[in-house]
Amino acid sequence: MSLNGGRPAPASPSPTAPSADVHSDFGAPAGYREAYALRLSSSSRAVVGLNLGAIALLVPAIALFVWPAAARGFIAQDLVFTLTVTLVDALILIGATVGVVLTHEVVHGLVMQAFGARPRYGIKWELLAAYATAAGHLFRRDQFLLVALAPLLTLTPLLWLAAWWAPAGTLWMALALAGILNTVGAVGDLFMSWKALAHPRTALVLDEEDGMRVYVPAPAVVPQEPDTPSGPA
Repeated sequence: MSLNGGRPAPASPSPTAPSADVHSDFGAPAGYREAYALRLSSSSRAVVGLNLGAIALLVPAIALFVWPAAARGFIAQDLVFTLTVTLVDALILIGATVGVVLTHEVVHGLVMQAFGARPRYGIKWELLAAYATAAGHLFRRDQFLLVALAPLLTLTPLLWLAAWWAPAGTLWMALALAGILNTVGAVGDLFMSWKALAHPRTALVLDEEDGMRVYVPAPAVVPQEPDTPSGPA
C-alpha cells in the first residue's frame, strides 16, 4: 500500500512514544528492531500464495453477491447470466472494474491521511497492482489494520447493499462485479493484517509499495558493571 523511502527519520523521543512521521532505509526507528519484512516483488512464493488466496476468496465473494440475485428472483428469471452486452454495457462494466480499483486505493489513502500521513498513488507494473503509499510513514499496528482493511470493510458492504435494490441488468452486474473484485482484491490486505496481528499493539508498521516492515520495541540493554578484582585472601 505504501512506499519505502523519504528523508531520514528523526530520533524518537522514547521507545514507547516514537515519531510516526518519517522512516527511511537507514534502519529501524530508535528503540525498535525489525521483526518482519515482506517484499512481494522479490518473493515469487508469496505472489503465488496470494494468487491462490485470491482464487479461494473468489468463491465466497461470488456467493455473497449471488445471494441478493437469487433472493430477488434474478437467477430464476435468467436475468443475470443471460445478459446481452452492448458496447455501452461493456463500457459500463469496464468502468466499474477500473473505478473500484481506484476507489479501493483512495479509501486506503483517506485513512492514511486521517492518521497524519501524506498518501500518493501509483501502479506496481511488475505486480500489475495499484497502490496507495505514504512515503516512509510509520503506523502504529492498530492504525495499520484500519488502513489495510478499510476498503474491504466499507466498499464491499456498500456494494452488497446496493445489489439488493439495483434493477436487473447492466447496473446490477456492474455493482456485483465491483463488489466481487473489491473483495478478492483485498487478499493482500488480509494477509498483511494477519502478519501485523502476530505482533504486539506497540509495534510500528512501515507500509511499502509491495510489502511491509514491522518494528517492535527492542529490549532495553542493561549495562553490566565491570568485574571488581578480588583482593588477596
